[in-house]
Amino acid sequence: MRLVEVVEYNSTRPEMIETARGLAEAPGSHWTDQLNNRDQLAGYTRMGEEIWDQTGGRVDAFVQSVGTSGSHRIEGVGAGFAVPLWTKTIADRIETVSTEEAMATARRLAREEAIFAGTSTGGNVAVALRVAERLGPDRTVVTAAIDSGMKYLSTGLYSEVAHP
Repeated sequence: MRLVEVVEYNSTRPEMIETARGLAEAPGSHWTDQLNNRDQLAGYTRMGEEIWDQTGGRVDAFVQSVGTSGSHRIEGVGAGFAVPLWTKTIADRIETVSTEEAMATARRLAREEAIFAGTSTGGNVAVALRVAERLGPDRTVVTAAIDSGMKYLSTGLYSEVAHP
């Protein structure tokens, strides 16, 4: 067993990537380097095809999380910088969502839809609901549930929820 120093995340500390790279040098380790790994793009292509097929080609808007963290603490979308694979020109519009709204929407998904998701999914759905309201009825707005709520059980997302 190898003990590893835990480095507190701080969006102004670019050495987090170098730390990950160094940890991956240990025997039996592997680093996917998800910020630069273009292999993942094939998965997005397939997901797009699946969405297109399932909607019969009717997609009026697609909402996805991309973040630079800023003052929000939405896990999974707060790298602290613009990630290398993000292509800004593909977005028609950029909206923000607060951590509180994302968490409230994730809790609502669990309570009303039985979708046990994390904060980034809550953020996706919160913005998708705004877009759907703006576009009006008979429009198709798509987003993705990109994380499970399992890893958030001990965090403020679910641990602070009052039980009736």
